Amino acid sequence: YLFLFLCFIIISCMSYAPQINYAINTFTGFCSESIPDVVCGTLVPFMFIYRISLIMAGFNLIMLLLLCRVPSTESNRAQFHSAFWLQKLALLALLGLGAYFVPHGIFEVGWYYIGLTGSFFMLLLQMVFIIDLTYALNDFMEENQKGLQSLACFSMNKLATIVMYCTSTLMAVFLYIVFRRPDECKMNFVLITVNVILCVIASLVSVLSKEHNKCHLQTSAVTAYTIYLTYIASSYEDEECSSSGIFRIKSDQIASGQSLCNVVLLFALLIYACLRKNRPFYLHFKNLVVFRGGENQLPHDKGTATTKEIENKEEERQNSFSYSYSFIYFVFLLASLHVMMCLTNYYSLKFDGDSLELSTNWGALYMKTFESTLVILLYIWMLLAPIIYPSEDITNVLLLLKTLTKFIFNSLFKMLFSAWPFGNQSSSARFVYTFFFLVGTLTSCVMYLPPMRVTLESNPYFCNRISKLGNCLSMDPAYLAVHRICLAMTAFFLLFTLILFSV
Repeated sequence: YLFLFLCFIIISCMSYAPQINYAINTFTGFCSESIPDVVCGTLVPFMFIYRISLIMAGFNLIMLLLLCRVPSTESNRAQFHSAFWLQKLALLALLGLGAYFVPHGIFEVGWYYIGLTGSFFMLLLQMVFIIDLTYALNDFMEENQKGLQSLACFSMNKLATIVMYCTSTLMAVFLYIVFRRPDECKMNFVLITVNVILCVIASLVSVLSKEHNKCHLQTSAVTAYTIYLTYIASSYEDEECSSSGIFRIKSDQIASGQSLCNVVLLFALLIYACLRKNRPFYLHFKNLVVFRGGENQLPHDKGTATTKEIENKEEERQNSFSYSYSFIYFVFLLASLHVMMCLTNYYSLKFDGDSLELSTNWGALYMKTFESTLVILLYIWMLLAPIIYPSEDITNVLLLLKTLTKFIFNSLFKMLFSAWPFGNQSSSARFVYTFFFLVGTLTSCVMYLPPMRVTLESNPYFCNRISKLGNCLSMDPAYLAVHRICLAMTAFFLLFTLILFSV
């Protein structure tokens, strides 16, 4: 399956070669007659990659449904996973024939957003695989810290951590230099700053917490991955911002080097995820895993345990972390969509009547921006979860997400519905309402300051008659502002008067 996926990547990349591009363009019906040859030549790689991705995604979806809820133990349906290769090749051929006859237009638009969703989840899975890989490296180095190898393994671990942190720092400086904008919105600056601060927080938690004294390599790797996603989000668009604060984005050339790096990273992580050994302390999705089955680590006390005890423990581990066929196809399904988005650089095909054109997509920009921050936030929670919920298993990704949801809802309930946590409830409530009243009063006073008056006069809502000298001929805008602030305060206290009437 890794070999099939590699063939899918190579065939997709070959569509950008001029000879292959011309050959595809000559296929009858692949490009509409209403589309000029020059435009069609530009769009051929996109339409071809979309259809190749449809073939791979459809194949993995069919296999997922065939092997859904099939255990790793031998069964009739389990043979579909490791046999019937001629039938699978025939299925791929049929899917390819069907993809060829898919009409242009609506398919490209709809499949783009399906690919965008799959790419979002695949980027999160990549973070899980990166953390899992660093766990494996830590484990390997700890196992070899004996005798003369101890110093070498310890040095390798620290050197890798330092290299990762130095790389992250250099990349952050690079982002500040390259993506610094002279406009008024400064969205890239805000994104980079927020993600850098979160990376620093994650590093401090892993350093200061005794629970995570062996997580330095993982933290450095996730930090580098977060900065890398920040770079992808910032480089996706050439952002400009007008004086009125309205955004607009412009298309740029295909970033082939960056796209290939994304694909190579994904394929390397897939190789690790599919071929590594089965060890219970690695990350897993409840009882679903992608790695090889039947290779659980034997108990360390096998010299004193009986053969029957060893077999029972081995069977127990095998049942708790079963080799999930359907989950493998689900991962390959998401990977197929992610490769499609990477090789097309997240550009969308707009269908306008009979014409197609490339354009940047706001949905992709929002997804990339949100993803880069979400990755480091989830990792920070992974560091904090054992402290807040010490009895929970943090190696279970689904349980980790469950504890995060529980923590968020509990926090929101306490913030929105619980009483003031400090001191007497009655006194603290009166203090808060007095604070609200003072803030409203001070805000009303600020409206009379000269700079604020000038700002209000430039707003047509507060001043609709302006003289040739720029003076406001309407009612004093500061009076209007104060009237509205006091109206808001009055309505607020009146509302609570009615809510708490006769209480």
